[in-house]
Amino acid sequence: DLVFRKPAEVKARYVYFTLADARKSITVNDDEIAEYYERNKDKYIDSEKKPKPLADVKDEVKKDLLDLRAERLGGDRATGFSVKLVHEPGTARPDFAKIAADSGVTPKETDFFSLRDSVPGVDASRQFNQAAFALGPDVPFSDPVRGENGYYVLEYIASHPSEIPPFDEIKQQVIDRLKEQRAYEATVKQGRELPGKVKQAVAG
Repeated sequence: DLVFRKPAEVKARYVYFTLADARKSITVNDDEIAEYYERNKDKYIDSEKKPKPLADVKDEVKKDLLDLRAERLGGDRATGFSVKLVHEPGTARPDFAKIAADSGVTPKETDFFSLRDSVPGVDASRQFNQAAFALGPDVPFSDPVRGENGYYVLEYIASHPSEIPPFDEIKQQVIDRLKEQRAYEATVKQGRELPGKVKQAVAG
């Protein structure tokens, strides 16, 4: 049964607040770069463990500062979006697609996938899948989920329980499995018989 059992599956809709998009709206000036450098000098040291002059590492400092702010802004945008999805008892369920459009992001929809599947286009497979499987009709929206390059927010669409499919659907799998099993058993039997045949040949 376990061999042919299909795992539970879920289908979700999601939006992705990328750090790249967040970064486009961020600018930093020389004063901010200098201030960040002063607070993080230990990150920019030379071979003698002394801080390098700001002039030598300014581009690196600027990149680090932009990355930090993009991370915060991406997280803030995802959090702000998820707050709009909070469902007050007695009110209509929030419209995920409408809120996404108002927030300037485009929802995408997955096919059905299992907990261990890799979801195409998603770069946070384990966290994304775990968040999706934690959802259901009573808890349809997720908190922000960190991906490699941003933050996801998910909406539950539907799910399939774990089940053994009808025999007609898996007939060929069953046949293939039996062939593999019999081939294996034949190989094992041949391996057991071989030493005896060798002894007989030597004795002869």
